[in-house]
Amino acid sequence: MVVGRRLSAVSRTLHGRAPAAIPDVLATTCAAHTAGEYAVTRMTRAHMMVDTPDGMDGGDEDLAELRVLSRRVGDRYLRAQVASADAEAGMTRGRYEESRAAYQEALALAREVGAHGEEPFLLGRLAELSYQAGDLDAATKGLDEAEAAAERRHMPDAHAYVHDLRAAIALTAGENPRARRYADSARSARPYGSRPPQFAAAVLGLSARISVSEPSGGPAEGLRGVVEALALGVEARCVEVFTAHRAEVAAIVLAELGLFGTAARVLGACELWRAGGPRSAVEEADLPWWWDGCARSWGPFGTRRRPPWGAA
Repeated sequence: MVVGRRLSAVSRTLHGRAPAAIPDVLATTCAAHTAGEYAVTRMTRAHMMVDTPDGMDGGDEDLAELRVLSRRVGDRYLRAQVASADAEAGMTRGRYEESRAAYQEALALAREVGAHGEEPFLLGRLAELSYQAGDLDAATKGLDEAEAAAERRHMPDAHAYVHDLRAAIALTAGENPRARRYADSARSARPYGSRPPQFAAAVLGLSARISVSEPSGGPAEGLRGVVEALALGVEARCVEVFTAHRAEVAAIVLAELGLFGTAARVLGACELWRAGGPRSAVEEADLPWWWDGCARSWGPFGTRRRPPWGAA
């Protein structure tokens, strides 16, 4: 596949470079190539920027240009990759319906061109959208489909991703033993190549969150794991909404330990990281009880002003 070869060449050119340096590479690379190479390079840059801090500054313009370019080039695999980047950006910003439509487009195009390795991950992302909206039944059904696709394609990486999401759903449903089984499965899976740091941080943080309510763990033990996951996410320069959620989990555990003042300061920092990336329904559901604990701890002063998630 022509675009596949172009992607490999672009990946080698950009490997190890910070996203901020990529425009210089683009200018050099694209001067000697056609619209196809230019579109592939811009698409690769867009995928990298979506997953890095401040990466979406100006991202709407890039994605709009990419949509035009990919249709002009006419390669369906390229269009699938552009739709996927568009969906990632929408998911980061809480635009779930737009994101769902883009993922569905990417899935349909991937199936058309026989890019079977994309299928379980795209199905998983669609299931994750249902989970973020609070529809656990739809999310579970979507993951059943994603796992079946991963089984057909013999893709352990996709299995690990699906099991991570199953663990999150089980934890939200209060099924902690089941959540632990899936989290351990996701952590122990042997991927092809190196595991993305964001996924490693996500699995580590989820496992730590589960341990908060386990007899062998507890809030103090869980907090250590959550902080380790947060540090890993920051060190790997994961996107802000990702690190914000890890920090919010740390704030929740701090509140469980009765450290409401510290928890409040951490959550205040999260508000800055959250700019442009609202909480999902599942994430929002964790916070009202936290504010109630703060209000009780601070007495009359704590009831004067409730943040949005504490509103009645």
